[in-house]
This record gives sequence, structure tokens and C-alpha cells, in this order.
Amino acid sequence: MSYQVLLNVRGERYLTTTKTLRNCPDTNDKSLFLKLSIPRTGELYLDRDPELFQCIFLYLLDGKLVLRYYDDLLIEMLQEEAEYFGLPSLAHKLSKLKPFQGVSRLYKNVVAPVLSFGI
Repeated sequence: MSYQVLLNVRGERYLTTTKTLRNCPDTNDKSLFLKLSIPRTGELYLDRDPELFQCIFLYLLDGKLVLRYYDDLLIEMLQEEAEYFGLPSLAHKLSKLKPFQGVSRLYKNVVAPVLSFGI
């Protein structure tokens, strides 16, 4: 049974469902949310970085990594968040991304502020 949950990530709020939070795009993943007991109030506070959590949340929604920008530090921090949230396959995929060296030929014509990696 799925029901609504309000996530408060250091002030950033996400209204979602238990089904989304427990979605693991890869069968090797054991999302932290599988282990968490959602309070009766339906609100769960996460003392995590909201910007990084947004990437994790979008990954749980559709299995894609969406980044507003790309740099090595962001990728490293996202790897740590993926491990924290029980998504080792995402952490592994992030570790395979090549270090950013200026503007990549692959993305030089991208004008959208968001990059989406189907990894």
C-alpha cells in the first residue's frame, strides 16, 4: 500500500509517495527508505543537503540522473549520498563518469540548464 509522505530536507519540501521512495531502479539497490519507518504524521525530516537530495529523488522517480551542472566535486558528493541512501549501483555509475575537463564536446551545444544522464 502506498501513501503520501512529506519530506523535509533542511527546509526543502517534497510531497511524494512511499512507493516512489522505495523504488530501486536497480535490483542491487536497497534504498534506505525500505528500512525507514514513516511517522504517522506522514512527514519525515532528512538532515541532508537539499541540492544533492534533489538528484537522488529524481533518480528514484525515473532511474535517471539529472544535474543542473557538472563538476567533479558534485559527482563525488553525489556518490556519497547514493551510498548513504542505499543506492550502490548509482554510486558505481557515478564513479564511472570521466572527470570534467572544460566543456565536453558532447555537451557544448546544450543550452538547457539541466543535464540528464540516462545511466
